[in-house]
Amino acid sequence: MFSYLSSWFSSGGNNNNQKVTLEGTLIEQPNSKTNPFVKFMHCKATIDRSTSQNFETLLIIESIPSEYKNEDDDEEQANIDTLEFILDETRQFSTYKQLGANNQEDEDAEEEDTIDAFVWRDERIAARIYVFKLSEKFKQQQNKWKDFYQLAGQSILENSLQRKLNKEDLDEYKLENIIGTFDLKFDIETLEREEEDVKVVATPVKNRMVPSANVGAKNTTNVGAKSNLQKEEKKEIETIYPSLYLNTNTSLSVTNSKENNLLCEAKGDLYLFNTDSKIYELKKNKIIAEIYQIEDEEGNLNFEYEMIVKEVNNNNILIQQQISSEMNLQMYQEFHSITWDFILKEKDLQKLLQNTVDKNIPKVSNWSIIFLNRKEEEEFKITLSRCIYESNTEELFSKLKIEDQEMLVKANTLDCPIDNKMEIDSKNEEEDEEEEKRRFLRELAYNEDEDYVDFIYDSEDESEDSEEEEEVVRKKQTKSSIRVERPKEKASSSSSSNAIASKYTNSLMLDSSTRDRTFVVRGNSVGVFKHDEDDYKSNRLKYDTQINNLEINKEVFVPYKGMLHNQDNNILFLHEDQDEDETIGKVFRLDLNRGQIVETWDACQNLVPIDEIRPIEKYAEQTTTQVFGALNSNTIFAMDPRIQTKDKIVVGNINDITARSNPQYSCFATNMDGRLVVGSDKGEIRLYSGIPNLPKGEEGNKKKNAKHPKTAKTLLPGFGDPIVGLDVTADGKWIVATCKNYLLVIKTVMPSEDDEDEEEITGFTERMGKHKPTPRKIQLLPEDIKKVGGKVSFTPAKFNTGKDGEMWICSSTGPYLITWNFKRIQNNQLFDYTMKQVGSDSDKAEEIVMDQFKSVRMNEEGRNAPILVTTPNDVLIERKVKVKKNPYHSRRTRYSK
Repeated sequence: MFSYLSSWFSSGGNNNNQKVTLEGTLIEQPNSKTNPFVKFMHCKATIDRSTSQNFETLLIIESIPSEYKNEDDDEEQANIDTLEFILDETRQFSTYKQLGANNQEDEDAEEEDTIDAFVWRDERIAARIYVFKLSEKFKQQQNKWKDFYQLAGQSILENSLQRKLNKEDLDEYKLENIIGTFDLKFDIETLEREEEDVKVVATPVKNRMVPSANVGAKNTTNVGAKSNLQKEEKKEIETIYPSLYLNTNTSLSVTNSKENNLLCEAKGDLYLFNTDSKIYELKKNKIIAEIYQIEDEEGNLNFEYEMIVKEVNNNNILIQQQISSEMNLQMYQEFHSITWDFILKEKDLQKLLQNTVDKNIPKVSNWSIIFLNRKEEEEFKITLSRCIYESNTEELFSKLKIEDQEMLVKANTLDCPIDNKMEIDSKNEEEDEEEEKRRFLRELAYNEDEDYVDFIYDSEDESEDSEEEEEVVRKKQTKSSIRVERPKEKASSSSSSNAIASKYTNSLMLDSSTRDRTFVVRGNSVGVFKHDEDDYKSNRLKYDTQINNLEINKEVFVPYKGMLHNQDNNILFLHEDQDEDETIGKVFRLDLNRGQIVETWDACQNLVPIDEIRPIEKYAEQTTTQVFGALNSNTIFAMDPRIQTKDKIVVGNINDITARSNPQYSCFATNMDGRLVVGSDKGEIRLYSGIPNLPKGEEGNKKKNAKHPKTAKTLLPGFGDPIVGLDVTADGKWIVATCKNYLLVIKTVMPSEDDEDEEEITGFTERMGKHKPTPRKIQLLPEDIKKVGGKVSFTPAKFNTGKDGEMWICSSTGPYLITWNFKRIQNNQLFDYTMKQVGSDSDKAEEIVMDQFKSVRMNEEGRNAPILVTTPNDVLIERKVKVKKNPYHSRRTRYSK
């Protein structure tokens, strides 16, 4: 239609202006199904390329005040009389020519070189369009609107190429392929819509940013190449864009019909993680990422959210998935990006395998978006954090304090400064190998003449010598796999007992430093393993004996949870069923000297269930301390077996310490001073000065009969994921909390208001308030998440123990044992971990049931303690070895275009 424009621009144009202003009327149509309306009756549109920044030029619409405007109109109204739009491809900036009365084009009008309006889409909601109808005065000033047209086209082209334009660019690209024509379905004079309800379409779209030399080329020799290219593109769509191929827009059939469900959107570039090069590689330029709130079948909005990544030009959905903690979301300030996992459901994976040629479709893929607009980036990251929190807790994110909201967003940002410490900077990265080695050993407090010391780990970068050493250890490790079996001398036991033992697997492991034994529960039996000096060197645990046929009132008893007690002479057990009168609120004492359950202790009149028991202080099980802590979903209390009544609970009235807010407590831990940290299924972490109603120690002696209060000193909000495990350092300065998909390492120390006070204050004894720490969120690297099949499920993480302090953290997921360097975590080097698949046969690797560092006495060093591991059928030991290279080197997020 506008062939004259091509010839006008092909001559290079005659416009040297960098700023052009037109006058007219602004019309807005929210979507194709709603009526358009006049946004500004009199306004001016300005493009000023001299003010462009980062190759972004603004189209500014300013309302022209009427002569009769009320002087009492407030300033707020004046502020919204200006609109700004970034000129880029997503805007689909176009021209519009009103059709004649007979719905046929007026050929005379075409010869007059006139247009009626410019049209573009909204940057946040693509269905919304704006129409700038030229005033009669400016419609006749061809030079004016042609200059406007040229500035718009050049701005869009410059934004796409991300560089300044030259004459060759204007010769190579046709601006009419950049600025198309719009087919409006309403009359811009009367604003009446056409009867048929057809989607608004902008043309041309497919030919944008195509060099003019290739436009319209009719070379039949390229037909085969084009066909092959289409096949390759289809193959790529099928393999890396499963949402596009599967067309999984089930929930969006509701959300797309109601734009109010769109929470936010942001423009960016889409990257895919390459597990071989460990680099994010660019896959799509200029995508739009959107977040929707999902409606149920009845049209109600629940706490369910969905993220969609789609192409700009054709709205093809590339990625669509529900927002949850399973995404393993990570945010980065340095790159202005986010990364996350997309996991194909098994049924979708099978569907793809049946209908595609490529059979190597990954079940797990890791994606990243680098945002192009800082405001959109900030809004998108906050909204993602909010959606994860609300989907986990089913509570509004806005109910949290502002500082708590900011803290949770900051915790998702892995390179965000915490305690004024950052990851290794570029200067440290350039350290030579010897300096890196010395620094690494200094952090571990080892001598410089030692080789790197760490736990066995899987690595492709090991030297041949190191590989040989690991192979020797691996062979020894194979021999150290001890299957828990009934000893031969017990073969005369009843057949029913044999049947009971055979149907159970290893479920619980407890390690005693006092007895130098490890106890493994299997059904109603307890296997006993010993480790002396020789066994430690040979990497083996020696099977010692077994305690069989645990019974309560002549009924088979299968322990659920337990703890060592009274100088490791006893094991205290819980029963899993806390609903039956025979087991609710009861603690069963196994005498290790006699090999029998000899006593049962009640909590409170068979009315208070017990879900967890732990020592009241770290190392208390190594002493004669009788009191121990207990927990259920809304109560924390202490029990003392010396109390001369049936109920052993240390409290006057259980209702005095029972929470009424349903906190959903899930686990707890204590430090050497008896400070108490409690986790919950809501993801919250509470810090107490001690177990409520338990008498205070020396600190409390200053006040007669002083007891620990029932209220927490500090409440730390989490992301809403249940806390499945807790551990705390002996001095109480650090906590590690375990959630299913990540760990949280939290510092409890806060600055003292008194500069002369040398004693450090923690959140256990004083309210942290505005000094609440930002937790360090520990996740696996993308390649390791893929290695475990995309499903991460951490076992409760533990610190090593000993008088030399905590230096390591261990946990596991599936058959993989993972150890983190605690000192490097404190320096925000969150990916410094080693990961190893345990077991002798990788094809038959069993999932790890429990893992912990070998227990040491409180006056012994524990830095070299091995890790004890139990699987359903094996008991293993993993020890430290010397390796030739720093196992943590160059674990950084990288991008490649």
